Amino acid sequence: MTLQLTRANLTSVVFTRFFVAPPPRVWAAHMEPDLIRQWLLGPDGWAMPVCENDPRHGGKVRHEWRNGSTGASFGLIATYELIEAPHRSIYIEQMLLPEPTPESRVETRFDPEGSGNRMTMTMTVADPATMEAMLATGMAGGMETGYARWRLCWAEGVKAGGLCPPLALQGHSPPGILAAKKCKRNNRAACQAVRPSGSGRP
Repeated sequence: MTLQLTRANLTSVVFTRFFVAPPPRVWAAHMEPDLIRQWLLGPDGWAMPVCENDPRHGGKVRHEWRNGSTGASFGLIATYELIEAPHRSIYIEQMLLPEPTPESRVETRFDPEGSGNRMTMTMTVADPATMEAMLATGMAGGMETGYARWRLCWAEGVKAGGLCPPLALQGHSPPGILAAKKCKRNNRAACQAVRPSGSGRP
């Protein structure tokens, strides 16, 4: 299943996606910096040189992205208001473009469903104009590009004879095979943190 977007109202949007993995594995991929920076990259050509995440009440988030070809960059900062591992988080975020945008509230749930779990992310902004501007950036497509990396890397990991599906490709790394070898060599448990939905299911 790919990422689905639903307008809840003029200032809120809901993203949903199904993963063939239990909530703790998907939770780890969204909370552990070493895992986040492997997949949360958007379109090809972008890397994540800064990834800080402190998943506790009052904990801070800071992500920075950079395009290796154009030099373009942007960032995100946030503060957690609630953490209920491995099922629910709420934080208040601002994008850095480079000036901070108005604050938005992001609640994410990971709920068991059948053979996996469903992510439901509700994003609420200050006013309708901010919501329209946010959606116009194509953020949903960028998010799905990141999630799709899981499927690609799992497939490449199988071809490379890896013992576990690599989580994702680094923005600056050669595709697939090298990522699979690194996965096999370094951290079997981390590599198993997430398995993608769809026909690539192990």
